[in-house]
Amino acid sequence: MIDLGLLLSMVVTLGVPIVVARRWSSGGERSGDTDPLAPDLLDVVLGPLLAGLVVARLTAIVLDDPAAFGRVTDVLIIRSGVEFWPGVVVAAIVAAAAARRSGVAVMARLAALVPLGLLGTAGYEATCVVRGGCFGPTSPVGLRPQGSAPRWCPSAS
Repeated sequence: MIDLGLLLSMVVTLGVPIVVARRWSSGGERSGDTDPLAPDLLDVVLGPLLAGLVVARLTAIVLDDPAAFGRVTDVLIIRSGVEFWPGVVVAAIVAAAAARRSGVAVMARLAALVPLGLLGTAGYEATCVVRGGCFGPTSPVGLRPQGSAPRWCPSAS
């Protein structure tokens, strides 16, 4: 069965940065420099995103339940956890390598991808309400996830 809350979260997490980048990216010259997201935004973003996601998931499995490597379905269930920072590091390395191969300045490519990553992270955190997975300390004001008695303040986590 499809988890509609997680599906909506992923659509927002991936869709908003891509829409913003397509509007922002000129695909050509920009103040004398080539656009670091050209020629194709999906080529620039998809490789690092997938590599980061795989490493983030594998890191979570190593830390939480190494025996899950024997069960393919447990490895593929992203909902059960990913480790954020290892995924970010690997995504940055893959993006830097792709930038070097395409002849784009590495720091220009990474600098162009950072705002998109922040938008994606913000979109994922903002959709915690539809996933029912808002984290943070108990608070007198804030969100009340289904099945939870106390209110939670996601911005204070």
